[in-house]
Order: sequence, then C-alpha cells, then structure tokens
Amino acid sequence: MEEKSYKLYRNVFYIMLGLFIIGVLVWIVYIIHPFEVSLTAKTCLFYAIFHIYCPGCGGTHALTEFMDFHFFKSFMNNPLVVIIAYLFTRYIIEGTITFLIKRDDKSHFVMKFRDMYICLGIYLAFIIIRDVLLVLGIYDYGGNLINYWM
Repeated sequence: MEEKSYKLYRNVFYIMLGLFIIGVLVWIVYIIHPFEVSLTAKTCLFYAIFHIYCPGCGGTHALTEFMDFHFFKSFMNNPLVVIIAYLFTRYIIEGTITFLIKRDDKSHFVMKFRDMYICLGIYLAFIIIRDVLLVLGIYDYGGNLINYWM
C-alpha cells in the first residue's frame, strides 16, 4: 500500500477509535447513572402523511435496549443500531490488529462491501416487512398505527 494512502487509512482508524472510546465512556456513564433521551420534535412526515413508520422509527428505543444488553429487543426495534455496532466493532478489532500487532506498514484489514450489502439488505427487509405487515393490518410493532389500517 502506498505511504500516502496508508497514512490516510491510519488517520481514519484513529478517528474511528476515538469515536469508539467516546461511545464506551458514554455507555459507562449510562450504566452508572441511567439517563433518558426525550425528543419533543414534531411528528415524523412518514407517520403524519403516509401513516407508516419511517426507516428511523424505533432507533432511540433500539439504542436504549442495546445499552441495556438486550440485543434481540434492540434488533426488533430497529436493526440499524445492532448492524452499525457489528460493523464498527469489527472495524475497530481488525484495525487494532493491523496497527498494534503487525506494524509492517501494510493494511491487513479490508472492509468487505459484501458484508455491508448484507447488513443493508437486512435493514431494508426489516423496513419493508414492518410497514407491509402494518398496512395489511396483521401486526403493528409500535402499536400506534394499527387502528388507522384496520
């Protein structure tokens, strides 16, 4: 790998490692003293106009469940949190191996697009299935919109 691209890759790794450390510190604070996030924004446009859930609906609940180690509940609220945690942790672990153990100025970690496409496919399938089940009146995970579609 060229020296210039290796330096760029190393800088990106250090930024990601810093974000990872900040995330761990926030999680430790949450474990010691749980806090709540209250969002009082206006109603989501998907929710107000189309009466379906937007791709981000359930994200805050998913993050809270993830921080409480309820990974399945987190995935069911919104799989994006678990997917990002998986990709981010994998990147940090493999990047750390590259920079701390091997130290031969070569990148031994390559983020495979196949993995990202699989994760994106899982997320898109979740969004589609959640809203199709809602529109058909079969199941409403959030419990707020089923009366509109019945």
